[in-house]
Amino acid sequence: MNINTKKEYIKEVNIREIEAKSILRKYKKIESWFLTCYGMNLYRGCQHNCVYCDGRSEKYQVDGEFGEDVVVKINAIEVLRRELDPRRKRTPFKKGYVGVGGGVGDS
Repeated sequence: MNINTKKEYIKEVNIREIEAKSILRKYKKIESWFLTCYGMNLYRGCQHNCVYCDGRSEKYQVDGEFGEDVVVKINAIEVLRRELDPRRKRTPFKKGYVGVGGGVGDS
């Protein structure tokens, strides 16, 4: 296996921090591949820049250059704590799995 590590193949990654409004995303139906009812993304974008990633064409709300720009939700823990607080919910969450890091991000 030959891995090319020449400098021109390693791109600089731009990381931008934002305040998230929400973290959990409820699916309309159970996701068939991972059997999840909810998804959770702590960031947008990815530095892996995989050639096979469907995020390249879909963009998944990635601002800037795909594979080079990553947006990190710095208040994710506080927002998630608020969203999971049963006193704030009118209807409780359905029992099920939560997918962590779905969308763009193979980490």
